[in-house]
Amino acid sequence: MTLKDDFAAKSPITFVYGADGRVCATQRRISSSAVPLYSALMGLNSPRLPKVISVREDDEGAVVTEGYIDGVTLRRALDNGRLGEDELRRLAIDICSALSLLHSSRPPIIHRDIKPENIICADGGGYVLIDFDASRLFKPEATSDTVTLGTNGYAAPEQYGFGQTGPESDIYSLGATLYEAAEGKPYAAGAEISCPMGRIIKKCLEFSARDRYSSADELLKDLGAKKKKPFIPRAAPVILALLLGFCSGLAAGRGVRPEEEAQTRSEAPPTVETAVETASSDAEIPCTCELITRPNDARLDGHSMFDYPGAEFLPKSVSGVTEFPLTLDIKVLAPVYSKECKAKVHTAQHWEYSVPKGQEGETITGDKITVDGPGEYYIFYYCPDFNGTGYGADFGFKVR
Repeated sequence: MTLKDDFAAKSPITFVYGADGRVCATQRRISSSAVPLYSALMGLNSPRLPKVISVREDDEGAVVTEGYIDGVTLRRALDNGRLGEDELRRLAIDICSALSLLHSSRPPIIHRDIKPENIICADGGGYVLIDFDASRLFKPEATSDTVTLGTNGYAAPEQYGFGQTGPESDIYSLGATLYEAAEGKPYAAGAEISCPMGRIIKKCLEFSARDRYSSADELLKDLGAKKKKPFIPRAAPVILALLLGFCSGLAAGRGVRPEEEAQTRSEAPPTVETAVETASSDAEIPCTCELITRPNDARLDGHSMFDYPGAEFLPKSVSGVTEFPLTLDIKVLAPVYSKECKAKVHTAQHWEYSVPKGQEGETITGDKITVDGPGEYYIFYYCPDFNGTGYGADFGFKVR
């Protein structure tokens, strides 16, 4: 079985295919109560986490769209044998890096179901923590969880009603996963740990949360990994990480205007700007402009997405239409933030367009949209790569 088969077996899921015929994203339904969690996850960018591209509410709940990651689950990888010391340490560091980002969110995000089935060994290298259906936003004032969730053998003692789950609960589950990856069998209380990382794993698996590592950062330090300092965006941050999952046909449920999207934050090393500043005057300075696709982005400086200088979104709403079908031109020029860009030649925008999933009465061919009758329509627009970053959003218009 492939990773796609594994996903399809877990819950009803829709696979989104790119122009090359490969799966590039997944869409599935979540409950309305999970919307705040997935909205918070939209703001996290890490190669150790799946990219949450959109969360869209409708009358039946909500639909979440996530970037697809090529690879196999750790469970299937362990079917071929236990991990060696170097690979085990890499697994620990990668998942710890994901937890560091989750736990440092405000409020912290607790995964609550770390196990081999929820970790992907990515084809591109490294490990990715997936499946946040059991996750919760941490509430410091709470004394216990409202709902007890987790998987037997991996869930921390407090997940069985002994108290509220917190960062230490995820550390316990990671410890149980590392034990199985190292020893080739599930963890049982009091089991001996013979691998070189035994001391670390044992501390992760302490019964009392107070006796475990207090944070993912503390565990990373004990693993010998240097935690990267979080990048705090300045007026015009330089973003290098390629956004996972933007591809043709990428949208979920009924369209939602960009005003309803959550603002994301990105991590990127602040070294590129220095490199540009120290380059020789004869060298060609690359464009570092950024596109703005979030309506609450502070860089809009009081403007909306649609009245920002130089921005253009077509078609606009039309009225008095008497003949259908109606064909209209599509054109998108997203707001460009270029305050600190020193390039003489700027990168051009190249967008691709598609119909949001589940929307009827319209077809898109190239840069034209045809509608069958009056109504409110949405266009999903995406750019897989603009100066090293992918962008995507949607906008709506009415036909009367």
